[in-house]
Amino acid sequence: MKTHQGNVGAVIADIGKITLETLTKFNIPYDELLFGKPYADVYIDDSAIHALIDTTKEIGWSLEKNVFDNNNNNGKKIEGFVCSRHFHTIEQLDNLIVKSSSIDDLQGEIYFYNNIPLNIKDLFPKLHRIETNNHANISSIIIEKISGTTYSHLFTNLCLTEGRLLKFLTSLKSIHSSLSFDSISNIKANIYENYSSKMLSRYEKYNEIYLNLDQYFENSSIINSKDLLDYFLKYFNQYEISLRAQHNAIIHGDPVFSNVLLTPSSHVIFLDMRGSLGKQITLQGDLNYDLAKVYQSLTGYDFILLNKNHLLSTTIVQTYLLQLNEIFQNFILKNYSNNFNFNDLKMITAHLYFTLIPLHQNFQHQLQFYKLAIDLYNQTSFNFN
Repeated sequence: MKTHQGNVGAVIADIGKITLETLTKFNIPYDELLFGKPYADVYIDDSAIHALIDTTKEIGWSLEKNVFDNNNNNGKKIEGFVCSRHFHTIEQLDNLIVKSSSIDDLQGEIYFYNNIPLNIKDLFPKLHRIETNNHANISSIIIEKISGTTYSHLFTNLCLTEGRLLKFLTSLKSIHSSLSFDSISNIKANIYENYSSKMLSRYEKYNEIYLNLDQYFENSSIINSKDLLDYFLKYFNQYEISLRAQHNAIIHGDPVFSNVLLTPSSHVIFLDMRGSLGKQITLQGDLNYDLAKVYQSLTGYDFILLNKNHLLSTTIVQTYLLQLNEIFQNFILKNYSNNFNFNDLKMITAHLYFTLIPLHQNFQHQLQFYKLAIDLYNQTSFNFN
């Protein structure tokens, strides 16, 4: 209307035909088209939807199929980004990032942001505010937008140098060293909560997905999902009885490479902290869990996530992974407990691959995660007697 000085006829003559053709071309349904809305700086309306933000989220309708179909990997993705999980929405508004999900899903991360020790606040984005809509059961975390490159992209483009990996590991160690049990008042959390019970619950909830994998591998020598689950349960029972977890006052909870940025000034920033153990909101956790998450990335998780898994079998990538894993293991031996058990690390990582399968809707990704879980399972041996 502004362009045509309020002349409705001129508006229709200019854009009427192309509007109808575009709606038809993209099969966009509509009830009625009204041309001639008066120009204004701001419109106040109880049914208005901002056209430049997440329309699906705003109206509550799913306008397209899942980002990835279960049986192919031809989904849409934004170049340069690691897609968020299907149960989260991420959007940028000016210089802020808004992460939204159900209240339960975000309460741990919100707790973490509200309780970050002062001496490591520079390792996380600045929290702008928290918004909660109890009626809609939605929480949103609004943080500053950080310019940087994910460690996933550095890693999968063979740009993760020894210096960059050590910078990441040193920053993670700073998180682990930032809080002592003497400085916290709440009771010690059950650091085994995220293992057997969580794995069993997820397996039962998504049993059809695991059975689908079993069917795919039925003519191979690969162990079926139920037998693998039983092995994991025996392992974690022994892991807990023998008190092999490394209880710490604070862990990140999910320090895979996709949750870590390297800024242009070579500063490490962590995202998507867990802040919970089972249903308990806490910063506490098992150091082995955090280190297994790092090992998850170093065994190829990000190559699969970014649809580069075909590179994992190449000589150059195999050599690259061996070199980075040697740096990682040497760092652990130097900076963590001397009794660190790498077999435990492999088994915890195998279980991580096993449990994340239902969280990814791409069937090819599910297959690759299962294979990696099996590879790590085959590398370990435990006596349960």
